[in-house]
Amino acid sequence: MALVTSEIADTGTRRPATVKATIFLLFFLGVTALGGGTVMVLGLGGENTMLPDEWLADIPLVDSWMVPGLVLGAGSESEPWWSGTA
Repeated sequence: MALVTSEIADTGTRRPATVKATIFLLFFLGVTALGGGTVMVLGLGGENTMLPDEWLADIPLVDSWMVPGLVLGAGSESEPWWSGTA
């Protein structure tokens, strides 16, 4: 059984440069989404990096940047990671 899996793994095919670039960009997107979500949730960086609270005025049930930060960090971050590892 191990012989069969090693034969499949050693097919000699390589990924094209465009595929490697896409994988890199997806991982980069995941890392920056995780970083941005962390900054929004924890409020790091002071007043210069925080978004205005007025932008949340018309959004129901959201009164702080924690919920958008969690969505950005957890939701938006997970898709590029899974796509990049495929």
